Amino acid sequence: LATRSFWLLLFCSATPSAILTALTFHHVSIMAQIELSVEMAAMILSAQALVRLPMVFLAGIVVDRANPRVMMIMNQGLLFLGICILYIANGMTFAVIYGAVTAVMLGFQIIVSNVVWPYYYGRQSLGSIRGVTMMVSDISSALGPLPFGVAFDVFGGYQEVLLLSLFFPAIGMIAAFFAKKPIKL
Repeated sequence: LATRSFWLLLFCSATPSAILTALTFHHVSIMAQIELSVEMAAMILSAQALVRLPMVFLAGIVVDRANPRVMMIMNQGLLFLGICILYIANGMTFAVIYGAVTAVMLGFQIIVSNVVWPYYYGRQSLGSIRGVTMMVSDISSALGPLPFGVAFDVFGGYQEVLLLSLFFPAIGMIAAFFAKKPIKL
């Protein structure tokens, strides 16, 4: 808790939890705004799961060879890209690309979020660290859909909240970049 890197990485972990939960909770409504049926929206979610499955396996291989900080930057970039694609989406093609990009991001996020903490802080206090990070991720997941619901009620759509959501992975990329591994004294 006393290191700056912990808080920067915690932000990087909380951001996907909040935004991806919001996008999942509001998925059918978001897809309806780009004139896709409930069935097509469901197909995109199913395709996301199919893409994510091999990505988890691939992420395990890649993360063993790459710096977890770089992987965090990549994940924030993929989240940013996914939101951008959804923001400009106007039909099935963009919706499928959005689904694929977020599925890749999720596949890597699952692995990176479990590797980054022992990489930075070792295993001695891993239970305490993961307890805090999981609590923050759960709170983020619980609160993430709320701004999307408010945006829909106030604006009648999601464009404004999607635009606002772009700031979080952008800040996350910067946070991950500055989250240097602490030097143990």
